[in-house]
Amino acid sequence: WDNRSDEDYDEIYSEREMLRAERALDDDIDNKVQYWVNCIQSRVPGAVILPVASFDDLFDDMENGGPGEAQRRVDRMKERLNHHERRHVDGLSERLQTLKSSHRANSQEATK
Repeated sequence: WDNRSDEDYDEIYSEREMLRAERALDDDIDNKVQYWVNCIQSRVPGAVILPVASFDDLFDDMENGGPGEAQRRVDRMKERLNHHERRHVDGLSERLQTLKSSHRANSQEATK
Protein backbone atom coordinates (compact mmCIF):
# COMPACT_ATOMS: atom_id res chain seq x y z
CA TRP A 1 0.00 0.00 0.00
CA ASP A 2 2.96 2.33 0.46
CA ASN A 3 3.37 2.79 -3.29
CA ARG A 4 -0.32 3.30 -3.99
CA SER A 5 -2.04 6.63 -4.13
CA ASP A 6 -5.27 7.57 -2.39
CA GLU A 7 -6.98 7.27 -5.78
CA ASP A 8 -5.85 3.64 -6.12
CA TYR A 9 -7.16 2.90 -2.64
CA ASP A 10 -10.48 4.59 -3.41
CA GLU A 11 -10.78 2.59 -6.65
CA ILE A 12 -10.12 -0.73 -4.90
CA TYR A 13 -12.49 0.20 -2.08
CA SER A 14 -15.16 1.18 -4.60
CA GLU A 15 -14.77 -2.12 -6.46
CA ARG A 16 -15.17 -4.07 -3.22
CA GLU A 17 -18.23 -2.05 -2.28
CA MET A 18 -19.72 -2.62 -5.73
CA LEU A 19 -19.14 -6.36 -5.46
CA ARG A 20 -20.67 -6.40 -1.98
CA ALA A 21 -23.69 -4.43 -3.21
CA GLU A 22 -24.09 -6.78 -6.20
CA ARG A 23 -24.03 -9.81 -3.90
CA ALA A 24 -26.60 -8.17 -1.63
CA LEU A 25 -28.85 -7.52 -4.64
CA ASP A 26 -28.45 -11.14 -5.78
CA ASP A 27 -29.32 -12.35 -2.28
CA ASP A 28 -32.42 -10.15 -2.21
CA ILE A 29 -33.54 -11.50 -5.57
CA ASP A 30 -32.80 -15.12 -4.63
CA ASN A 31 -34.37 -14.95 -1.18
CA LYS A 32 -37.33 -12.67 -1.83
CA VAL A 33 -38.38 -12.70 -5.48
CA GLN A 34 -37.38 -16.30 -6.17
CA TYR A 35 -39.16 -17.38 -2.98
CA TRP A 36 -42.48 -16.14 -4.34
CA VAL A 37 -41.82 -17.58 -7.78
CA ASN A 38 -41.19 -20.97 -6.16
CA CYS A 39 -44.36 -20.66 -4.05
CA ILE A 40 -46.49 -19.90 -7.10
CA GLN A 41 -44.89 -22.65 -9.20
CA SER A 42 -45.39 -25.22 -6.44
CA ARG A 43 -49.10 -24.39 -6.26
CA VAL A 44 -49.69 -23.88 -9.99
CA PRO A 45 -47.05 -25.73 -12.02
CA GLY A 46 -46.51 -24.10 -15.39
CA ALA A 47 -48.01 -20.79 -14.29
CA VAL A 48 -46.82 -17.74 -16.18
CA ILE A 49 -45.33 -15.26 -13.72
CA LEU A 50 -44.72 -11.63 -14.57
CA PRO A 51 -42.57 -9.88 -11.96
CA VAL A 52 -43.22 -6.16 -11.75
CA ALA A 53 -40.57 -3.76 -10.51
CA SER A 54 -41.81 -0.61 -8.84
CA PHE A 55 -40.36 2.42 -7.10
CA ASP A 56 -38.00 3.23 -9.97
CA ASP A 57 -38.54 6.90 -9.09
CA LEU A 58 -36.29 6.29 -6.07
CA PHE A 59 -33.40 6.16 -8.53
CA ASP A 60 -34.10 9.49 -10.21
CA ASP A 61 -31.35 11.31 -8.35
CA MET A 62 -27.68 10.50 -8.75
CA GLU A 63 -27.28 9.83 -5.02
CA ASN A 64 -29.23 6.59 -5.45
CA GLY A 65 -27.48 5.53 -8.63
CA GLY A 66 -29.19 7.66 -11.22
CA PRO A 67 -31.83 6.73 -13.78
CA GLY A 68 -29.96 3.68 -15.05
CA GLU A 69 -29.84 1.98 -11.64
CA ALA A 70 -33.47 0.85 -11.70
CA GLN A 71 -32.97 -0.70 -15.15
CA ARG A 72 -29.73 -2.36 -14.02
CA ARG A 73 -31.55 -3.95 -11.10
CA VAL A 74 -34.41 -5.13 -13.31
CA ASP A 75 -31.91 -6.63 -15.75
CA ARG A 76 -30.13 -8.39 -12.88
CA MET A 77 -33.44 -9.76 -11.57
CA LYS A 78 -34.25 -11.08 -15.04
CA GLU A 79 -30.81 -12.77 -15.27
CA ARG A 80 -31.19 -14.39 -11.83
CA LEU A 81 -34.75 -15.61 -12.48
CA ASN A 82 -33.75 -17.04 -15.86
CA HIS A 83 -30.73 -18.72 -14.27
CA HIS A 84 -32.90 -20.36 -11.61
CA GLU A 85 -35.46 -21.42 -14.21
CA ARG A 86 -32.77 -23.03 -16.39
CA ARG A 87 -31.40 -24.92 -13.37
CA HIS A 88 -34.91 -26.06 -12.46
CA VAL A 89 -35.65 -27.29 -16.00
CA ASP A 90 -32.25 -29.01 -16.21
CA GLY A 91 -32.91 -30.78 -12.91
CA LEU A 92 -36.32 -31.95 -14.08
CA SER A 93 -34.84 -33.18 -17.37
CA GLU A 94 -32.13 -35.14 -15.56
CA ARG A 95 -34.71 -36.65 -13.22
CA LEU A 96 -36.91 -37.66 -16.15
CA GLN A 97 -33.96 -39.29 -17.94
CA THR A 98 -33.06 -41.20 -14.77
CA LEU A 99 -36.64 -42.42 -14.41
CA LYS A 100 -36.81 -43.36 -18.10
CA SER A 101 -33.56 -45.28 -17.94
CA SER A 102 -34.85 -47.26 -14.96
CA HIS A 103 -38.24 -47.78 -16.66
CA ARG A 104 -40.05 -45.77 -13.99
CA ALA A 105 -41.14 -42.75 -16.09
CA ASN A 106 -44.79 -43.67 -15.61
CA SER A 107 -44.48 -44.48 -11.90
CA GLN A 108 -46.00 -42.61 -8.98
CA GLU A 109 -42.54 -41.24 -8.19
CA ALA A 110 -42.35 -39.56 -11.61
CA THR A 111 -45.42 -37.44 -10.96
CA LYS A 112 -43.91 -35.72 -7.92
